[in-house]
Amino acid sequence: MKKPLISIVIPSYNYGRYLRECLDSVIAQDYPHYEIVLVDDASTDASLAIANEYASKHPQIHVIANHKNCGLFKSAERGFAASKGDYIHFFAADDRYLPHFLSKSMEFFDKHPKAQLVCTDYATFEEGSDELKVIPLNPHWKDPLFLPAEKLAETLQTTPFWIAGASCITSRGLLETYGLLPPELENISDWFAFHRIAFYEGVGYIPEPLTSMRIHAETYTQRVKQDKKRRRAIYRALLDRLANEPPLRRQFLQGGLLNGALIDLKWSTLFRPFYWGYVIKKIAQKCLLAVKQKKQ
Repeated sequence: MKKPLISIVIPSYNYGRYLRECLDSVIAQDYPHYEIVLVDDASTDASLAIANEYASKHPQIHVIANHKNCGLFKSAERGFAASKGDYIHFFAADDRYLPHFLSKSMEFFDKHPKAQLVCTDYATFEEGSDELKVIPLNPHWKDPLFLPAEKLAETLQTTPFWIAGASCITSRGLLETYGLLPPELENISDWFAFHRIAFYEGVGYIPEPLTSMRIHAETYTQRVKQDKKRRRAIYRALLDRLANEPPLRRQFLQGGLLNGALIDLKWSTLFRPFYWGYVIKKIAQKCLLAVKQKKQ
């Protein structure tokens, strides 16, 4: 039987210094049925030359060159449109796969026919270092499992589990049904998109670090985190998006996924009545905790 094809979509802008490591980590995988769709976003460094060099040696690598800088999300959309895979992984050009990421993810899909989305633990490494810090999504789970949609909110609320977008592989059909990464959510777009899919379709989990993320000051996430105004605009966009999808909003609230946004926005929630009960409950819990600590 023909093995499913995985499309690895890599938007890249001025990450030439990392690109060889990224591509080498994919080429070293032990699952051969993949393609790389690399979209260079009008880089001004050697990124495009490096991408073309690899493409000339590896026929499964396809390079798309934007004539002007279009941004991360337009590049990801262009890469997805050009891809042919049954499954999709959006991958950052400064990150690296760890051994067996593709093969173990595809093995999971094979063993769990209901699953169309799977995530794994991941690791981080600092700029200039190869030392990996493992980030378990749930340290209490030791075996791969599938979480059905109806159990996800309770699981998120009662366990440390969450869905790491960087390690998610999803079926092409789910992305065509639910849409790609919403650009207005910037650095949390993959987090939102894959939790949204999971609340409707369920999610698989492999408790093993199979991808690694580079930590450095120039990452997209780091730039957003350091800009309070930009971060709050993203949170407001998140609440506005959920306002149009009440069942999903309830799931996000029940799972505790909006804690950070509601705390950071504070007074902005006054203009969103459907969050009042939740915010009042959290304030009451905080006050009770403060009273208990004072008595001790």
